[in-house]
Amino acid sequence: MAPAASTSCKERTSFTQQDVQTAMNMANPETHLSYQSYGRKKLFMLTNSLYFVNSMILCVLPNFVAFLVFKFLQTGASMFASVIMVEMMPTKHRALPIQIIAYLWPASLLLLCLLAYLTRELSWRYLQLSLGLVSAYVLVQWWVTDESLRWLCVKNKKTEAEQLVKKMARLNKVSPEKALHILRTDIFSRDIRLELSQDSRMLERNETNNTTEDVMMLSDDTAITNRGKSTPSQSDNNVKFLSIVRNKHLMKILVISCSLWFTDCLAYDGLLMVSPSFAQNFYVGFALSVMVEYPASVTFNLIVDRVGRRQCIVVSHLIAGFCLVVSTLLFVPAVQSYVPESSWVSLGFVLLGRYALSVGYTCVTLFTPELLPTSIRSTGSGFTSVAAYVAVMIAPHARTLKRHIPWAPSIIFGSICIILSPLTFLLPETKGHELSQTLEDMEKWLNDVKSKNKPKQ
Repeated sequence: MAPAASTSCKERTSFTQQDVQTAMNMANPETHLSYQSYGRKKLFMLTNSLYFVNSMILCVLPNFVAFLVFKFLQTGASMFASVIMVEMMPTKHRALPIQIIAYLWPASLLLLCLLAYLTRELSWRYLQLSLGLVSAYVLVQWWVTDESLRWLCVKNKKTEAEQLVKKMARLNKVSPEKALHILRTDIFSRDIRLELSQDSRMLERNETNNTTEDVMMLSDDTAITNRGKSTPSQSDNNVKFLSIVRNKHLMKILVISCSLWFTDCLAYDGLLMVSPSFAQNFYVGFALSVMVEYPASVTFNLIVDRVGRRQCIVVSHLIAGFCLVVSTLLFVPAVQSYVPESSWVSLGFVLLGRYALSVGYTCVTLFTPELLPTSIRSTGSGFTSVAAYVAVMIAPHARTLKRHIPWAPSIIFGSICIILSPLTFLLPETKGHELSQTLEDMEKWLNDVKSKNKPKQ
């Protein structure tokens, strides 16, 4: 009875994981479009609040079917967080939030491991309650989180942008008048709504854009009128999915970004799923796998602003792929005869591969939002999140695969890291580059990069 019960539990766990990621896949494209229309803060707060409430409800559900239903309704806000963090930081310090998260993430996994160990003899409801209470910070988050200034500028919300700039000036002890002058002369002196209309024409050439004519007749001081105001359904930058694929530059960025997210989520989560097998004790194996992320965090902090995003991503993924493939070769009997303690050597290569993968994964979370212009950054993140969640749906099956073919997960994860990561060199470097506001800005940037890289004749 015990083995059967264990198998049933594992099957339910994998099914629950797939249920959660299916829900996220269905919700993310539409949610990210709303994120673009309604603002970063509102949707970020809404998803965090729903996550907290849903976590509390899960503790008291009577059966597994009800648990699955509410898990299906539970979505995270990690992609929202990456967008708003990238947009709120100045160019020089844009990597700072990700650098801090690089230390907090393994701490959260170790806390999860500790809570699971302490509640191992209790009902799963206590563990769910403990994890849900960690999200209680949402009760005060609204009052300590501001809207993205870049989004306010792109949407031409002058009043809200000026209020936010005044707050920033007060906190940084600089002259509010000077800060407002910079905002008005460098940002709002340009007709941003006209730029957005140009973006819409680039993406939706077959649609009539009447807003452009309205904006061109308005003066700089009266760019927003009752006629010019747009609802979320009428917004110029509420980009449709089918329209995005018509732009070849944007499509290339999205395809490669989705490939990177799929690779990292599949390899990272897959290795995390099989990590308990690294040691005889389930919890020790998981903790051992997580601990290697701390030196990875230190490495990321040291190199991300020195060598650049692209080099960091490609080199770290190639190292990860090489180490995972080598760890697989050590399972071959002919190789084991030449390598003493091959099982320990194989474990060392797996951990080294996870270390390198953590460096690359962290850099991808910073790099991909930087590539996209503000006008469609959240929409593009919706695409990458779908690719990520598809990978996470597949990852739990790595445990089943490892039980039948022990060497298979590492060879699969290592191979995709080696094959897909060099695609990053087809994208421009974002280190030190100011974030693009519109598609026109992005096109100009990409053309400038292409002209610089073109060999002189």
